[in-house]
Amino acid sequence: LFLNYVLLGVLDAHDDKLEDALFWRDAAVKTLGELGTKHPTTRTLEDYVQRRRDLIAAAGLLNSISGSHALPTLESSRKALEENLQARILTPALFSLRELEASTRDWSDGEFRAAGTKLENAVRAVDEVEAAAGVTLTAYRSFLMGLLMAGAELHTNARKMAQMIDSKPDAPNDLVRQTHRHQVDVTTRLFGAAYAGNLRLWQDTYEQFLAVYADATLRRSAKLARFNDLFRAMFIDRHPAYPLYRHWYNLTEQSPEFPAPPTSEPTPRITEEAADTDEFRPFVRVESPDAPDDDDVDETPRHRLSSGVIVLAIGGVLLLILAAVVLIGGNGASTDGTPTPASELVGNATTPEFVVAAVTEEAPTDPPLTAMPTSPPAVLATVPVRGSETALPTHAPTTSSTSSATPLPSVTATLISTLTRTPTFTWTPSSTPPPTNTPFPTVPPGGLHGEQNLLRLVDNVPNPNWRTDAFTPGQEGDYWRLGIGVEVPNAGVIEIALPPALLESVYGADAAARITTIDVELELITFNPPLLIDNQVYFGMMLQPVTDPSRAVGAQVQVPESGIFNIGQRIGSTVTFNMQRSVGAQIARIRLVRDLNASTVAVYVNNELVGSTVRFVSGDIPVMPVLYVREGGVIVHVNSWRLTLR
Repeated sequence: LFLNYVLLGVLDAHDDKLEDALFWRDAAVKTLGELGTKHPTTRTLEDYVQRRRDLIAAAGLLNSISGSHALPTLESSRKALEENLQARILTPALFSLRELEASTRDWSDGEFRAAGTKLENAVRAVDEVEAAAGVTLTAYRSFLMGLLMAGAELHTNARKMAQMIDSKPDAPNDLVRQTHRHQVDVTTRLFGAAYAGNLRLWQDTYEQFLAVYADATLRRSAKLARFNDLFRAMFIDRHPAYPLYRHWYNLTEQSPEFPAPPTSEPTPRITEEAADTDEFRPFVRVESPDAPDDDDVDETPRHRLSSGVIVLAIGGVLLLILAAVVLIGGNGASTDGTPTPASELVGNATTPEFVVAAVTEEAPTDPPLTAMPTSPPAVLATVPVRGSETALPTHAPTTSSTSSATPLPSVTATLISTLTRTPTFTWTPSSTPPPTNTPFPTVPPGGLHGEQNLLRLVDNVPNPNWRTDAFTPGQEGDYWRLGIGVEVPNAGVIEIALPPALLESVYGADAAARITTIDVELELITFNPPLLIDNQVYFGMMLQPVTDPSRAVGAQVQVPESGIFNIGQRIGSTVTFNMQRSVGAQIARIRLVRDLNASTVAVYVNNELVGSTVRFVSGDIPVMPVLYVREGGVIVHVNSWRLTLR
């Protein structure tokens, strides 16, 4: 009867009828009295019911993530799963939540392809946790699939927009505006307004550039000034339409200063009306077939200028030209040493055309009839070649004995001297000696503890056991160069291992067995492009037990294309790639965390957990830190390499 009750409880527990299972458990306990609670079968049933409760609670938590309302609580949900008693079984679910968090960051930055890759990883992790835990995550899976399909659509539209931008059309294409708006609308609907900030900024920036470019009433100089203001925005070069903005700027530079006047004639004709002797009318009239006859036009001039105003304008222009001649300090002199008179530099400055141009500048509504003659530019200062700087002597303007130029008043001479004063500076070369190796401190009896710099260690090794041509310090001394550039037939792997004897000689006894954390920053500098075809661009780091090298644990980074990292967990000689990341700077920060009590190792790359925790050798077995890179054709820089000792 006892076993019958127990088996009935087991059947209900497998059907997730946990309350009924506990009822049969209580009935079975009563049949045996005091021995019922101690029987192995009742304990097994209780453990199974408790496990199912934990897994069902975790499934409910995951299924609650079904919309944008749950995204702000992703971190707290992940922590709740980590504290669950069945966290080991729920490891794929934790990985799925991390991928979802990472995808939201990529999505907000407009990296829809990278976001889609992470969402695919999250969906595969859902399949794993359903199979391992025996739960159903329908709502959570539907949410991920909806994001995945929307991301694929946005990625396709972004590619179409990029192709259109690359063609650089002269006329604005409405596809760019529609794509930007669609990205903002979809992101706001699926994630919320907080995640669409960057995409909305892109949309607003495009609208601002479009408004300036399409404004037919602005002068060319005004448009260029507004473009320059918009180009001062931070990270403007990261906008998807940045090449189009530059193209619009170039087109504006090549356009005329004033826009074409409005007219109904297909080919307008511009005529200039001559000035009378008594009055001046600087305006342009567009002749049209429908224009009235000359007899019907009011002959009243638009601008009446008295002779006094014209004389004042001529005097002001002559003063400006005379000041420019003095500023250039002899640059206008003739080849025989005689300074050129001001009248020759200015030209026929008293002609009516010159007066017309000067007066028209005050009336921007009427374009000038003729252009003002240009004078040679005045060079105020010349910067000497670096390294040859000396104080420049001050010379007064020299004139020929035959010159009849009238000297300027002292106030004007003082002003010009102030304007032409040239600041000087002195170049002082640095004589700081290069840094030298610093000896290690005396090791205390218990050995060193805490964080240690391995680059300092390898810098002081007198007889290294690695290839000196493959692992050398950089020119600046703040990094080490790992790898060789030339291609090697039957290429293998270059490994830089620090044996226990070396570690113990510097950090004290049992240093190789006291390693708890080791991290490195590896930066991919260059590689041979043909190696991408066979996925031969890779590098990484691992912890290798001295007693059993086949149980090494670490991380490997593979580069399928520039800017993309395939990140995998390495166990022995087998690498399992768990995720793909799009990176700006091709830097991988690998961290291996060893739990000496639990005999496990956790692998992190760029602060993301790679795979699940791996069983490792016991805490009393020494291990070796090992860096590795493909032999030939791949160069990486080791920017930092540190370990932590217990």
